[in-house]
Amino acid sequence: ADAKKDFRLERNILLKDCDWALAFDSPLTEEQKTEVTTYRQELRDLPAQSGFPNVEFPTKPSFLS
Repeated sequence: ADAKKDFRLERNILLKDCDWALAFDSPLTEEQKTEVTTYRQELRDLPAQSGFPNVEFPTKPSFLS
């Protein structure tokens, strides 16, 4: 139970850290915003994956680093 809680906490931080990328005044291109949207969906889908919480986080787009 703790592993799932810790995993979700880390995932939520990753989601929060890229909220700015989808704001209406974000400097990103539409292509980059699409990439961020995909990344965020992959993060949200992690708990549904087989083996959760022993799954890997998706690769963060390089422009978010």
